[in-house]
Amino acid sequence: MNRYHKVVVGLFVAASFLFSTPATARPARLTPATSVVAAIPTCASGGTGTATISGTVRGTKIGPSSGIQNATVELYNASGTFVTAVSTIAAGAYSIPNLVGGTYLIRFNPQYAAGGLLDEWYDGKPDQASATPVTLAEGGMLSGINATLVPGARISGRVTAADTAAPLQSVDVQIYDTTGQRVASAYTDATGNYITSPGLRTGNYKVYFPSPIGKPYLAEYYADKADLASAETVAVTAPATRSGVDAALAPAARISGRVTDAASGVGLANMQVTISGDDGYIDSDYTDASGDYSTTAGLASGSYELKFGPSSDTSDYITQGKTVTLSAPDLLPNVNAALEKGGRITGRVTDGAGTPLQNITVFVGDVTNGRYQNYVYTNAAGIYTAYALPTDNYIVHFRPNEYVEEYYNDKPDRQLADRIAVTAPNTTSGIDAVLARGGAVSGRVTDATTGTGLDDVSVQIYDASGDRVETVNTDATGQYATKPVLRAGEYRVKFIPDDNGSACGYASEFYNTKASFDTADTIAIAPPNSATNIDAALDLGSSISGRVSALGSAGVGSVYVRVYDSAGKAVAEGRTNTAGSYITTPALPSGTYRVGFSPRSDNPQRYLGEFYSDKATLALSDPIVITAPTAVTNTDAVLAQGGAISGRITAADTGLPLVNVAVSILNAAGDSVAYAYTTSDGVYTTSGLPSGSYRVSFDPQGDSRPYAGAFYAGVVAVTAPNITANIDAALPRGATIAGRVTDANTGVPLPNIDVLIYDSSGEYIAWAETGPDGSYVTEDSIGPGTYRVGFNPYGDPSGYAAAFSNGKTSLATADSIMVSGTTNVTGIDAALVKGGLISGKVTDASSGAGLSRIEIEVYDSSGNQVAAGYTGPTGLYVTEPALVSGSYRVRFAPSDYGEMGGYIATFANGKNTLASADAVEVAAPATRSGVDAVLAKGAQITGQVFAMGVTQSAVGTVGQPGATVTVYDSAGQPVAAGETNGLGVYQTRPGLPNGAYRLRFTPPAGSGYGPTFYSGKLSLAAADPLTISAPGMRSGIDDTLLPARSVFLPVTVR
Repeated sequence: MNRYHKVVVGLFVAASFLFSTPATARPARLTPATSVVAAIPTCASGGTGTATISGTVRGTKIGPSSGIQNATVELYNASGTFVTAVSTIAAGAYSIPNLVGGTYLIRFNPQYAAGGLLDEWYDGKPDQASATPVTLAEGGMLSGINATLVPGARISGRVTAADTAAPLQSVDVQIYDTTGQRVASAYTDATGNYITSPGLRTGNYKVYFPSPIGKPYLAEYYADKADLASAETVAVTAPATRSGVDAALAPAARISGRVTDAASGVGLANMQVTISGDDGYIDSDYTDASGDYSTTAGLASGSYELKFGPSSDTSDYITQGKTVTLSAPDLLPNVNAALEKGGRITGRVTDGAGTPLQNITVFVGDVTNGRYQNYVYTNAAGIYTAYALPTDNYIVHFRPNEYVEEYYNDKPDRQLADRIAVTAPNTTSGIDAVLARGGAVSGRVTDATTGTGLDDVSVQIYDASGDRVETVNTDATGQYATKPVLRAGEYRVKFIPDDNGSACGYASEFYNTKASFDTADTIAIAPPNSATNIDAALDLGSSISGRVSALGSAGVGSVYVRVYDSAGKAVAEGRTNTAGSYITTPALPSGTYRVGFSPRSDNPQRYLGEFYSDKATLALSDPIVITAPTAVTNTDAVLAQGGAISGRITAADTGLPLVNVAVSILNAAGDSVAYAYTTSDGVYTTSGLPSGSYRVSFDPQGDSRPYAGAFYAGVVAVTAPNITANIDAALPRGATIAGRVTDANTGVPLPNIDVLIYDSSGEYIAWAETGPDGSYVTEDSIGPGTYRVGFNPYGDPSGYAAAFSNGKTSLATADSIMVSGTTNVTGIDAALVKGGLISGKVTDASSGAGLSRIEIEVYDSSGNQVAAGYTGPTGLYVTEPALVSGSYRVRFAPSDYGEMGGYIATFANGKNTLASADAVEVAAPATRSGVDAVLAKGAQITGQVFAMGVTQSAVGTVGQPGATVTVYDSAGQPVAAGETNGLGVYQTRPGLPNGAYRLRFTPPAGSGYGPTFYSGKLSLAAADPLTISAPGMRSGIDDTLLPARSVFLPVTVR
């Protein structure tokens, strides 16, 4: 969550001057190591070949002639990607069949074998980086790939209850290495004793003792520590066992109570009591024959949500929820629930001939607040029943595999679906469906050179908006046919070879030999007819491979390698193995590409990402030319070490350290670029940072939430690879805001309502969600100040209108709430009324077809957006949340998805501006229907934005990523916009009608550049007008940003 963002107002304006800004110095680096990967075979993938690898795994501890049973033999391709695994039999033998030829790496992992043995890589190597590869001929049988495993170190101890000293059974003891990876484990036996497996190499480890299964004791790290960072290390020396690593677990909080029938008061057996916390589901317990229950999970002090409901899908009892606050080790008794019986929805599903359809998935969900969401299935007679429905309105969605999906009553999408009223405990019957066959697509995929059919090619069908609606794989002959589930319309087809199958190595394409969705040929579907002979002949593609290293020769693992095409779109990727080697997939057609290297943000060495070859941005990177099918090798990188920020966070009132404070590092543009969490001693060190100036924010989480977040005073300078230390903070205690949300007419509590807290500037800074009883408490504490509160229902239209403090309808008019010091504010309640909705349909001006993924924006009389929606597959929409009675204006704006961005945005009744838009009257709680729109295709503008003064790359002037392009009409109003990608390329949206326009190019914050106007002008008035003819794409509209210089001007105070 973004917290307390402050706007710093400077007494200057930026003017543009022709001078270059100095580039940030990069840390010194060592000479790149020679790549050890000459050519990694692209398709050593296991998959569906006929080759086999076999051998025997033995252990020295029990004699070299004795086989090891249940050892896992793991197979990786040469780039370190997992392919498959098998287990050894009693004699230690194994066989891995059905492999394609290629080069492999093999790991022998005794994690499930007895004896505390060490894992190893073939041939007797300790890690993947040093493993000896094996080469497997196509169709060959490679035998004798054996291993003899040696004993490693082990850790043993005893786990007991701190209150009784009794042994604790079934504690899953977990061992972590210095990188935080889990490497061994053990379960305690009936005496509380454990000994870990597999074996450990000599080194330092940390031990975690989770709560035992079925017993209420708290988890801890060794020795009696709260988190992994503060846990004591345990040193081991192979093959010795380190004993005496014991734990005495403290008793947890407990909950007990009784679940009864609300009408009779009789206890209900086998009812499920589910416990959830901040991180989701924790545990479940069940009532006994009398309806009584007692929790057994290891619950720490804090707030939890309980749900009481049936364990059977055919029970009529409605699930009920409660929120409780616990204090360990106390018992919270009498947390009872009296369950009421709900209603039912039942119906029958048949085909057009009246034949019942079995195993049809039927989704039933309420439309009020999402309390009831369930899937049921039809039986042999086509009958389905949904149970335990609270009184409400519901939507029923029929989701077959072999027929066109639909909503009740024969509706194509959710927006138009009939609402079904249920009054508990009655049954609403006759909610039937007659499903129709749709259209299908079929064809054959072959090798472009030989004509041989290709197996394992994924054929993906996309609708006009770019949504994937169906997928099927080719068979051994290359044939495919989708299921007959497609509605009438136009579709695009993409062919994607499986990187782990026999078609690996072929380049993907769209029908008809097209490279992208935008250029792909469309196919028309008119059910029940199918589109046949939609074939593809695929060419072999290429891969890019290399090695990522640091500090001379050390390979860097887990680095993500991404390949970008000439438009800056990511088209392939890879990941380095422990040796630093990588290979990209999927295969690439001939063309020009660029490569980026992104290490994990939490890598302890703080390595920084870069682009090939040693460039800071995608635009500056060296291009790589691929001529398929020749692979490009030795595309290496040597990563520099970044700097970091460290410090200690304490409580201002006690001076004690605060744990789990989220530390976010923001660059000049306000983007989060690094992070850290404080350990139990309050200390943090961020992930890697390049040299530069940053702001630091502190956001307490978990047990530290009673303290208010803050920003570090001032800007923090980092010079890589150094750590800027002592960036400390003492956080004051904050306050919370609490209240309850109910139905204004009935007083019934409303769960799942978003409660948003806004500061005096109107920025959202804290959040809460109402529980089953309608109550809420903000998760994060806030400091002294003036705030406003918004209550926002969500989900498929909830039926309730959003509200603000004291019943106001907008943030601007909401009452202010004062927070003083650490005094919690309570009683900030809301009574929500049922509102009205707006619905309609959006169609194409030429064809009349419905348009999907059109965004609907609803504005109140003050011009504030108060509701929104999206059109479904047929162009229908319903806005949410519900609206109070009043006048509104509705805008129809194409999304960025698929082809939709080219349509011209409009207001209701075809008006062009908010000021001129016709008012749409809503009389709550009725739905205002028929608010339709007809959209025409407009023109779009595309081009590239450059940065003057930046070093030229091998292909010319360098593009500027992250620049905003704004299009203004003749009245000076912004009507379209776009943002440049990593190469500086942009495309504006939405579409534009015929006319003359002016463009502004705004650099990203902190870039050192000032804005410019087309073409090279310094103001909007001076900008060259650009004449547009719709529809179509106006390309080549480029411009260059100029370095900015600050000029201080006098300020007049009024």
